[in-house]
Amino acid sequence: MEIDIRQKILALSIAIAFILLVVELIRREKLKERYALMWLLTASCILFVTINHRIVLGVTNYFRILATANTLLFTAVMFLIFICLHFSIKISSFSDQIKTLAQELSLLKKEIRPK
Repeated sequence: MEIDIRQKILALSIAIAFILLVVELIRREKLKERYALMWLLTASCILFVTINHRIVLGVTNYFRILATANTLLFTAVMFLIFICLHFSIKISSFSDQIKTLAQELSLLKKEIRPK
């Protein structure tokens, strides 16, 4: 089964636009390099799968999934779950750091301005 040329052009355009967006966000220092790598890898995977759509067909057939759209949707949902988990871990770490910094700041303020 061959992918429709309009769908392929749309997917390629979206992947390329996403790569350009990530590069622009890095250039404007709105996105840190450590996170940019993950997004560039994601966009590259989208680009690769768009060019080699037979990979999705192979995975769909191997796992006996009814439609390639279901395979893509499942992959996207799993990716989002992993992203949420990653950022939850980061937020927990930052929360602990903020708590420690607030306590240290309070102690320093107490030393500077004794009652």
